[in-house]
Amino acid sequence: MRLSSSSCSQDNCEIMDFANWLIDIGDGLAGDSIDGESEVLIPDEILTNDTNTGFEDLIQFVYPMLIYNLTNTDYFKE
Repeated sequence: MRLSSSSCSQDNCEIMDFANWLIDIGDGLAGDSIDGESEVLIPDEILTNDTNTGFEDLIQFVYPMLIYNLTNTDYFKE
């Protein structure tokens, strides 16, 4: 059984919109399809900044405090 509400919070609506957008991309429904290829415009608010440390910034975002937890196996299980 699933409970649902007819109204959703702003955050939940944005998450649902984003999830549906990702599904549309996966299903090939986003963008203009030309010969089976599509160009999908990615909103600025979800793009990362173009910096020289982009990869390091991504790792820091996904694994905060990684350098201090390299020997902590529980850190990677979470």
